[in-house]
Amino acid sequence: VERPADLAAAAAAARVFRETAPRAVRVAWAPRMTGMAEAVAAETDCFDCVATGGAATVTAVLDAPDAPRAWAALPNLCFRDASGLRSTRPGPADTGPACAAGFAPDIYPAFAGDAKLRIAGLELDGWRRRDPHSAAEDLARLAKDLGANMFHLRGQALPALYLDALGQALLHRGLSIRYSYTGNVEHTAPPAAHRLWASGCRAIEFQVDTGSQLLLDRVFRRSFGVARIEQTLRGCQGAGIAAIARLAYPCPLDDYNPRAEPLRIVERTRPYGAVVEPPDPLPGSAWFTQPEAFG
Repeated sequence: VERPADLAAAAAAARVFRETAPRAVRVAWAPRMTGMAEAVAAETDCFDCVATGGAATVTAVLDAPDAPRAWAALPNLCFRDASGLRSTRPGPADTGPACAAGFAPDIYPAFAGDAKLRIAGLELDGWRRRDPHSAAEDLARLAKDLGANMFHLRGQALPALYLDALGQALLHRGLSIRYSYTGNVEHTAPPAAHRLWASGCRAIEFQVDTGSQLLLDRVFRRSFGVARIEQTLRGCQGAGIAAIARLAYPCPLDDYNPRAEPLRIVERTRPYGAVVEPPDPLPGSAWFTQPEAFG
């Protein structure tokens, strides 16, 4: 479950498994929703447990011989037992090097053969942060093994220093690749945009949310403001990188001005593209449990 919007589809799949394979252990793995296991578990009873830790936590759940009694000793879990909903202690993220990315044709048949556009995605900051030099090595290996030169990198929580290190590692290897990136407005400083372009970056997607400072402060609780959004989008465009802004609409506190301000920020910055989508309320929030009260 990468985001709250995924919960409904995951729950539907779990219900099918509950009917067709009742002895199977159904785990909702939400690595990006740290601290929200109880809220997710409270929304539905179709999962045996909810895990918000790394992959090692999920593996330990599946290996536990006496669930749910054995699960009580594992961190980052929420499950139901005779006493009701139970949360275990928070634990640290998994440590150690991330697994190498693999796109072998026997695992991903779509990568077999030629005469097709192949774009490989690489997660940089999922349940375990990938070292920038390791990421560059993976890209070099995939480019050689697959004959691919286009990649999409994801890592919204990565700081600017990480991006600089990744760009330098790619330049050092002299890779002739092009990549897009899911970035963060706060962590993509305009001066770094030129270095990212030199390393092969040609597009960055930003979760902008809105052009209203009021909504950024009171609804989305962002640490950046409208001025930083405009500076980042213009900086990328000026460096030759296609900036794509993702906007959320509608949301609470909307009035005429907040409805108009997303359009204004697009008009002022002229990004390469703009995507408007419904907001993604967090499980357990009033907005999530009572959406009709918010319009």
